[in-house]
Amino acid sequence: GIGFERLLSGAYGLHWTTRELGFVLLLGAALLAQRLPRPIRACLAVTGAALAGVGSALLGHAAAASAPTRTIADALHLVAAATWAGALVVLAVMILRRPADGSRLPARAVFRAFGVPAALCVSVVVVSGVYLASDVVGSVDAALLTTYGRVLLLKVVLFAVAGLLGLSHALRLRVRSIRARTLLAETSLAVLVLGLAAVLTSGQPATEPQLVAARQPTPSQFADGRAGDLQERITLGPNQPGRSVAVIDVLNTRRPAPAPIQDVLVSIGDPGAPTPPGVLARRSPEGHWYAAITLPAAGKQSIVVTVRRPGMKPVTGRYDWVVAAPATHQRPAVVSTAPIGAALRWGALVLALLSALAWMSALGASQVRRSRQRRQASAASVADDGRLDDLQLEHAHLGNAADGADGAQASGARIRSGART
Repeated sequence: GIGFERLLSGAYGLHWTTRELGFVLLLGAALLAQRLPRPIRACLAVTGAALAGVGSALLGHAAAASAPTRTIADALHLVAAATWAGALVVLAVMILRRPADGSRLPARAVFRAFGVPAALCVSVVVVSGVYLASDVVGSVDAALLTTYGRVLLLKVVLFAVAGLLGLSHALRLRVRSIRARTLLAETSLAVLVLGLAAVLTSGQPATEPQLVAARQPTPSQFADGRAGDLQERITLGPNQPGRSVAVIDVLNTRRPAPAPIQDVLVSIGDPGAPTPPGVLARRSPEGHWYAAITLPAAGKQSIVVTVRRPGMKPVTGRYDWVVAAPATHQRPAVVSTAPIGAALRWGALVLALLSALAWMSALGASQVRRSRQRRQASAASVADDGRLDDLQLEHAHLGNAADGADGAQASGARIRSGART
């Protein structure tokens, strides 16, 4: 019921437009593939894939996280998975179909060319997938007991099976051709993985509080310190959000005391925020000061104690305080409710480093292999040149011998002719 211009005016409209523009560029690169030069076509394809990936990431859970690294990882994850699965579909259709002229696409050559891009896509999917899981799965129990977690685990299992099939195809290509059934199985699993990714994008992440043990800072038991010439000590009970009672002990460090303590005011609020109005404390016969205050929220707070004495300036002391979190209902742990986000992020970093080392080793081995092949080709060329020289020399000897025989025959003919004369 709103105008199209309003759809494009907000953040959602910008993200949606980015994604659709990427799809348009990809479609243009496909439809104009035969008319455009290869560099322009490649530029359109890469730009379109980048815009489609970033736009899709911003329309999903990455927008809620508001983290650039998560947006980049989400975009890379989606583009790599779509490239891998989409290329498998295209290759399967081209290899398994039977053209009218009976020609067949050379499967071994095609899949050998696809091996390196496929391995690169799988590496990106694994590293980025582990990193993205750190923000959408809170614990092991969250992965096992929620729909989101189970779909994610199913996606991981299917991806692993598809990856093993792809690895078997890569090994099989060294000795024989690929079987059609296993190729169809890998392609079907890759497409199914993309479908499960769509389900996860529209689902609620497995981060329910009852399945993740929250790590709260240790609540404060007391606070004490020096404020001017006064020594102060503060305790709160109960130390939870809501109504609480503050007990303050104030002692003069100077003897004799310059003036008796007249009033004590206590306030609590967020650190760095303006000091709220203080609550006037009452003194007990034992010399303690009591004040009923309201603790705003769990976590780090700041307590301000102001002491007034007749004929002297007020003395104010500020103390850091940690309010305990209220008791929450938590389900009994089946396996573990410990947070796993940090472990997954560290795991993604380790996988990224191992992947980088593996690719560097592979590139180094490839360069060594190419250098060896060039040396062998050069040696073969030198050997061929030597054989050619020997052959030419042999022909030259044969020619000289023939010339000598012809000369001898001519000389004999002349001698015989002279004798007869």
